[in-house]
Parts: sequence; structure tokens; C-alpha cells
Amino acid sequence: NNGSATLNGTRGQVMVEIPVFSVRHQGDAIGTNTRHQWSVALGVVNTGGYEVHPAFVKPDGSIRYYIYIGAYQGTGTNGNGSISGANNTTNMTRAECRSACAGRGAGWHSQGYWEYNAVQWLLFTEYQDMNSQRVLGNGAANGSVYNVNTGLSNNRGNRCGHKTSSSGSTTDYVSYRGLENVYGRSWQWVDGFNVYNLDVYLNNNPATWADDTSTGYTASGTVPSVGHSGAYIRDLLAQTAFLPSSVTGASGTTYTGDALWTSTGWRVADVGGGANNGAPVGALCLALIHDSSSRSSSVGGRLAYAN
Repeated sequence: NNGSATLNGTRGQVMVEIPVFSVRHQGDAIGTNTRHQWSVALGVVNTGGYEVHPAFVKPDGSIRYYIYIGAYQGTGTNGNGSISGANNTTNMTRAECRSACAGRGAGWHSQGYWEYNAVQWLLFTEYQDMNSQRVLGNGAANGSVYNVNTGLSNNRGNRCGHKTSSSGSTTDYVSYRGLENVYGRSWQWVDGFNVYNLDVYLNNNPATWADDTSTGYTASGTVPSVGHSGAYIRDLLAQTAFLPSSVTGASGTTYTGDALWTSTGWRVADVGGGANNGAPVGALCLALIHDSSSRSSSVGGRLAYAN
């Protein structure tokens, strides 16, 4: 119930708190498919094949017990805020978003890939489905309007919900556990995620995030080559990171229902899809086509905090 909450920023940024959890993945091949079994356990669990999700592991190896993700797509200067009743911000490079969010002080940063991945884990295990549009709704996937006043989902509180119209109304949204437009409306930069010629490098330490480098990053797999035309994702690599492994035979209504775009050279990552993408939008939707100097009216960010 948010009836007594102040969401306009006058009492601070509006964030969703996620407590530490542990994850386990088991997978075996079934013909050309992989049967994935994902499990989540609350707290720190290091037995039975579980490990603490990487979003909760500090650079020194110790555990953080909470992370905080902006309830809204980034507002304010270069997306460095999360408040209700302000237009979400687009048209900044990932580095500009990174710098602006970090400027809030210790612990503040732009949303990193592992934080976004933590939300993916919770969503997929809660609904037992990788097709987020099928279980949550299409959200703001049509209409080509990327900036609207945040807070459309406020009456839902931390309950999931969506509003979707075929015409792409400016009041369309999707909300997962208080995270408004976790996909759709505008694409969102994720930091700590660099790509070179389809090879993915991940980094969980905001202090060392940088573009166009693998230094300080961990090699985390190779995604399929689909080019700027994109392709729907069929399957994922068998690991904690939800990275695409195959696209052949997939569609907007089969397998994940979300799409991948790729390019060559150094690239940065944005997720979720935007208000002109339609069916390819979703929690696994991933674009790896922008270079580090790119800015677009369709791409924004999201604020995060971890101590």
C-alpha cells in the first residue's frame, strides 16, 4: 500500500529493495533443446548446488544483504533519479548515465547487468516461464513514445500488473514487483556488460566499469550472430547469466518470445526493448548493437544502489 508513501523525490529516491538470495541451475540436453531447472533460495545458501547470486557478492567476496533498484526507469539528469511524476530520461550514452548515477554518492550507480539478472531470476522462477510477455503482459511495446510521466503503476504497489493497448497508449506499462517498465517503454542501458565480436564480458564492480574493454571483466560466453535485423531467442547458455545460446526456430510466441540483436567490434548492452518493438520486447530482450558513443531517444537507464 503506497497511500502514505512520498514518491515524488522530496524524501529521496524511490527504490525497490531485494534481499539476498541464492540460485541453482541444472540443465540437461533434450535433443536440440536444453531442459533448464532454475531454483531460488532466500538468504545465503552454499549447499545443494546453490550459490549466492552474483549481485549480492561484493568485490572483496563478502556478502551484501540487500540491493536496491529504481522503481522507475531513470529520471533526472542522464537518468540519475527514480521518482514518480517525471518523464523518464533518454538520449544519453551509457557512460553519461554511469557518471550521473555514481555522482549521487557512495553506493549509487547505474543498473548493472547482474542486478537486472537478479530480477530475471526472480521473475522466471516465480512464473515458471521464460516468456515474460505471456505471464506479465506486453506493456508499453507499441506506439513509439519513449518518454512518459513515471508512476503509472503506483496503484499496484509491489503487485505485478500491466496495461496494454493495441494502439500503444502513453498510459501502457508493465510492472514486476514494483519495478515499473522492467521492459518496454524505453530500452535500458545495463552496465558491467561489454561485448567484443559476440564474446560477452561481465563485471560486478561499479568502481571499475568502463566501455570497450575486457580488463577487470570475466569472459562469460558467446552469443549467436544475428546482426542488426535481430532474431528471437530460442535457448540460453547453461549458467547463472541468462545469455542467448541459440535462435533457430524461435518466434514471438515460442520459446522465450524475446529477441536479440548483435554487431561486431566493441559494443555496449541495453535490455528490455522499447515502445516500437512489439513482440520482441521482454525480460530477455537484448540489444548488442550500440557502440559506446551511442545515444538514442529510445534508450534510457535505471538507478541502483548497493553498499
